[in-house]
Amino acid sequence: RFLRKDLEKRFHVSVEQGISVTHFQDFGSYVHVELKNMNNDGDTEIVHAKYIVGCDGAHSFTRRNLNLHYPGEAFDQVFLISHCKIDGL
Repeated sequence: RFLRKDLEKRFHVSVEQGISVTHFQDFGSYVHVELKNMNNDGDTEIVHAKYIVGCDGAHSFTRRNLNLHYPGEAFDQVFLISHCKIDGL
């Protein structure tokens, strides 16, 4: 929660949960992204963004859509990796 609140406060971004990317396409100057809201009966939305960042794992939709293969192994565990700088620590 503290990461979400800090992102919203410092960078004025909205972090949402329950949103799935169903398709994206790079047009060079922007990325066309189709989103599905799993919280609202599957409502869809189309956004155009300068970048898309896939943080959905080694065998992810993002990697499959870009035809990128991950030669490593899968872990049968849930884990979180974060690189942060916290002032005062």
